[in-house]
Amino acid sequence: MDFNFCGGSYTARSIYQQAERCINWYCENLQVERNDGRARMALYPTPGKQLLLQFPDQAEVRGLGVLSGSTVMLAVCGSSVYTVSTGFIINKIGTLSSSTGPVAIADNGTWAMIVDGIARYVYLFGTAAGITTGYFTSLATPAMFTGQIVPATGGGTLTVTGPVTGVIGLQQVVSGAAAGTVITAFLTGAGGVGTYSVSVSQTIGPIPMSCADGAFVNSNFVQEVDTFFVYTNPNSNEWGSSNSGSPGVINAGSPSSQPLSFSFKDGSADYVVCLMVVNREVCLLGERTYEWWVDQGSYPFPFARLPGTSGQHGCAAAYSVSRLGESFAFLGKDSRGQGYVWRMAGYIPERISTYAVEEAISNYPIISDARAYTYQKDGHEFYVLNFPSADATWVYDNNVGLWHERAWRDTNNVLHRDRGNCAANFSNQIIVGDWQNGNLYSLQDGIYTDNGQPIYRMRQATHLTEGLRRVEYNALQLQFQPGVGLVSGQGVNPIATMSWSNDGGSTWSTPHGKPIGMQGKYRARAIWRRLGMARDRIFKVEVTDPVNWVIISCELDAVAEDS
Repeated sequence: MDFNFCGGSYTARSIYQQAERCINWYCENLQVERNDGRARMALYPTPGKQLLLQFPDQAEVRGLGVLSGSTVMLAVCGSSVYTVSTGFIINKIGTLSSSTGPVAIADNGTWAMIVDGIARYVYLFGTAAGITTGYFTSLATPAMFTGQIVPATGGGTLTVTGPVTGVIGLQQVVSGAAAGTVITAFLTGAGGVGTYSVSVSQTIGPIPMSCADGAFVNSNFVQEVDTFFVYTNPNSNEWGSSNSGSPGVINAGSPSSQPLSFSFKDGSADYVVCLMVVNREVCLLGERTYEWWVDQGSYPFPFARLPGTSGQHGCAAAYSVSRLGESFAFLGKDSRGQGYVWRMAGYIPERISTYAVEEAISNYPIISDARAYTYQKDGHEFYVLNFPSADATWVYDNNVGLWHERAWRDTNNVLHRDRGNCAANFSNQIIVGDWQNGNLYSLQDGIYTDNGQPIYRMRQATHLTEGLRRVEYNALQLQFQPGVGLVSGQGVNPIATMSWSNDGGSTWSTPHGKPIGMQGKYRARAIWRRLGMARDRIFKVEVTDPVNWVIISCELDAVAEDS
């Protein structure tokens, strides 16, 4: 019989209820059924990692962001910020105040903003009057410049000469000028040298002046909507917005913020953990609740809360939020508990984690450092959820609806979380950054190693019982894709190792290896015979050879006793 050998990971609180595991394989349903009814679900190997480059810092790759135009990607490695070309040539453009932990990156078509929990940083990759393309600065300190103000209709005209440190923005208060002087309009300047309208008529300068940005300078999460940057203020219920960067508006697009361009997550008193933009609406995820806001064009803060869209689920980890389908997924937390994974459906979240996944998460010492990324490949969309403190990786397949595990095995045969820390779709490839060594990889189906390190794959199938009677297992044949052996080296004659448990997964037999076929041996079969008797049997297969390990189906020859 063909039993359901292929499947995802589902280990219940009691392994005697269920003890399925799937590591570094993912499931694919057959969309056109075969006449023989076999192979309804197959296991395909997760992609390998091909090294593209290593950043000089050789540290954690903290975030990746593809800029508008898709020809340049921003990457943060350690404290350094780099541009990466489609040919994977790197150029360092700036330095952050921090060197570890996740960062968020967004752009409005002219400027990019990076936040790291300490400050907001901006990078000009487009064109703005008075500022050289490639300009990088932190908004944590006031903009410093030499300024001269002369009277003009309705106020004054500020002439800024260089050098300018920081970014000058609308409605910023000018220090060094008369009390109450604020910048009211861009003339020939757009954040750097040039002219600006100010609110107070006066004659002063040229003298050193400065102006500070926004109501707060730090942030741990940023997105873009309607050319506004929207960002959070850590450890508070505040969130802010930059000035609009509307295309076609003269000197528009400055990433600076007015001092009053902020508001509060006011539907509930819990702090804002992160935010996500979906269909031009902003979802504020708090510690215990969420609420939705929309751009209504108001001033000085353009957003207003959408009535009737609040909910009683919050976020346990800011960087567990990642786009999935038409919305996003996140690791949940609220007043009743934590450790569920939700997918937002409209304004209402739906649970996508299983009891088994939630049981695993509940045993992790820390989940607030979880971080996720999403990518699409071969018709599947994967939500990859890493737990750095727990050293574990769980992956949800949004198309199949099943979870599997991913892991990297070191030279001591110890499994660790997957090496991918963040991801981007760039240069027609899925790019991931390493959490440790500054490596940038391409996820490739035809690569069967993690940058040369063999990938360990394991499938532990479901319980096999027949009324809890004793069953004699005569033979088991795993239908692998045959003939995939390599020309030389490890994998010339790929070996699959089978073991089994007769006590629900508590103990295991001695492993038994079988070849699946050298290159071109397309009729090879992997059959294990005379497998003993059991009332409750679990089979497990393990492989490490760097070949295309595809499991199509499983044929079992077994006979149950009469009583």
